[in-house]
Amino acid sequence: MLRKKMNFNSSLKGQKGFTATGWIVVISLLLFFAYLGMILSPYIIGGYTMDRILEGLKEEPNITKKNKREVWRLIENRLTINQVRSVTREDFEIKKEPDMTTVYIDYEDRVKFAGNVYIVIERSKSVELFRDY
Repeated sequence: MLRKKMNFNSSLKGQKGFTATGWIVVISLLLFFAYLGMILSPYIIGGYTMDRILEGLKEEPNITKKNKREVWRLIENRLTINQVRSVTREDFEIKKEPDMTTVYIDYEDRVKFAGNVYIVIERSKSVELFRDY
């Protein structure tokens, strides 16, 4: 029996470039991640805004002398100015001590992705505000 020698080079010469199916897969993946980025970017920016708001409380003069209501009013004003609407008063906890005030925030954003699929973004942060001398 004679075996026929196969020439693999001739079959590879006909395959040049991407197929239509390959392009569809690549474009679909790019569109998926672009859509995901467009959906999540406002929530990610909102998270950074919350970090800035809490860190900005450190620069507030005599913050430890203020009561909880006054501290909340400062936070609420900054939330309004920065147009953060996903955070409520119930998401915050303010603890007062003689020389320190601690502000905790713990909340989650639920982003509707497609149909009944949601993306949940959980955030928690605390900031310790010390007395100015």
